[in-house]
Amino acid sequence: MDYDILLLNVIYAFLGLVVLIIAYKIFDWVEHKINFAEQINHGNIAAAIFLSAIVIALSIIIAGALG
Repeated sequence: MDYDILLLNVIYAFLGLVVLIIAYKIFDWVEHKINFAEQINHGNIAAAIFLSAIVIALSIIIAGALG
């Protein structure tokens, strides 16, 4: 088994996760009018769906950039 490829996959996965968290923090900083965590805790389904769409879109963009 080639451990170099496995190590590269783990590094890319970790890098993608870090970039996703940073991108989310930037989005949260730019869109400071809405506190998404508070809205989701209050049961706002629309905020949860919107945030999920943002995370999925960012994941697709990051996967394309890393791939």
